[in-house]
Amino acid sequence: MLETTTAAPQGVGSASIRRFYLYQLVTRTEFTGGIWILYLTSRGFSLSQIGLAESAFHLAPVLLELPSGSFADLIGRRWSLALGALLVAISAALIFVAPSFWVVLVAMFLNGTSYSFRSGADQAYLYDALGEQRSSYTGILGKLIGAGYIVGGATLWLGAALSDISYAWPYGLVVGAGLAGVWLAAGLVEPPRRAIGERRPSAVEHIRDVVHELRQRPRVAAMLAFSGGFWATGTVAYLYLQAAFSDRG
Repeated sequence: MLETTTAAPQGVGSASIRRFYLYQLVTRTEFTGGIWILYLTSRGFSLSQIGLAESAFHLAPVLLELPSGSFADLIGRRWSLALGALLVAISAALIFVAPSFWVVLVAMFLNGTSYSFRSGADQAYLYDALGEQRSSYTGILGKLIGAGYIVGGATLWLGAALSDISYAWPYGLVVGAGLAGVWLAAGLVEPPRRAIGERRPSAVEHIRDVVHELRQRPRVAAMLAFSGGFWATGTVAYLYLQAAFSDRG
């Protein structure tokens, strides 16, 4: 079970940590994950258009990973999490009603943007929220990831089953889950931050440090390059599986 003991000093209360757990599970739902390509093809969009829209989805984190991290540091991680959940709801609504390919393109970019605002901010929030109980961080994070896979798999099946009734069901549930995520994130207690006068490394310094580390560790660089190629190939294959299975009945 996930630990919900009272956070140590300089963390947050157990109620806020439980609220964060619920946020994580709600935002891991995948009601449209198995049917969104089928839905778009049923609306008359071609597979080449869908592939281009998927490219817009992946472009967003590349462009916005650093700016979204700065947003979380300056404005607050809970607001970064709330914005990420709101973008999920907006993108799902736009895709469902999209009158043109350009709306789909914008919706997919916003969906990718939602990942930028949630990724990193969620782990940083949990780490700081645990306070002096940070020794349990990796264990809790692992359990959250495992629970997220279970929730994702179950909702993936449920969304596909409901789409046989109407595509409005899975898309409506995504919008509802996104709005629930906004409410949950907005109610989180922000952990204490570092002193205002303490200097923060700039984005340029982060990039320089990463480049330096990769040059010092060529095996790590090679593993990252292989991983990127592997997941890129897998993503392309997965992207068209829905259409392929549909054609085969």
